[in-house]
Amino acid sequence: MARGKGKNPGSPLVDLLAEDEEFFGPGNWTDRQRLFVRAYMRHRNSSRAVREAGFGCHPENAGKVGWKLLNDPAFKHVQDAIAEREAAIKQRLAMDEARVLEELRKVATFSLADVFDIQEDGTARLNLAHADADQLAALSEVQIEQHEIRGEEGENVTLKTTIKIKAHSKLDALEKLGKNLKLFTDKMELNGSLDIGSALQAARRRARLRNTSADMSDETDGK
Repeated sequence: MARGKGKNPGSPLVDLLAEDEEFFGPGNWTDRQRLFVRAYMRHRNSSRAVREAGFGCHPENAGKVGWKLLNDPAFKHVQDAIAEREAAIKQRLAMDEARVLEELRKVATFSLADVFDIQEDGTARLNLAHADADQLAALSEVQIEQHEIRGEEGENVTLKTTIKIKAHSKLDALEKLGKNLKLFTDKMELNGSLDIGSALQAARRRARLRNTSADMSDETDGK
C-alpha cells in the first residue's frame, strides 16, 4: 500500500523534471488527478497528495482514495503517469551518477608524475604544458606567485615565479569509488532470528564479563 506519514517534508527529485504534459498520457483525466500525480511525486505520500489535490472526501478517508488511485485498474492512467515520471527520474539520476563516478575516476587515477618533470639532478619541475583535461580536473587549486629578488645594492632585480598546485584527495576518491563498486563493505552476520538489538545486548554482556574478569584478576594479583 503506497501510504506514508503526513510529516514527510517532500523530495527534491521531482525538481529533475519539468512540469509539462509529457507524462500525462491518454485516459479519463480530471484536474484533481493531475494535481494528485504532481503532489505524489513531490513527497510520495498518497494521503497527503489526495488532500493537496482537493478531493472531496473526509480526511480519514484520504488514504483509501490514495490507495485506489495507485492500485485500482480504473485509474491505470494515473499509475502509468507516475511510473513514467519515476522512470525518467531514474534515467536522469543514472546519468548524474555516471558523471560523478567519472569525476572520481579522474582524481583517483591522478599522479604527480603526470605534471612534473624529473631533472637530471633529481629535482622536480612542474610542467602543465602537456597535462590533459583529466589531469587538470584532478587539481583543486593552482597558485601563481611572483617575487622580486634584488642584489645586495638593490640592483639586478630578477623576477621569480613560483607555481603551487593542490590536488583533490586521491584517497577520498578511491574510498568513494571502492564503496560504489562494493570492493570493501562492513558486514554484520546475524544467525537465526537474532536481531540487531539482541546483538548489541549480547555485546554489552560480553564487555561486562570481560571487565568483571579483569577486576577479579587484579584482586587475585594483589593478594
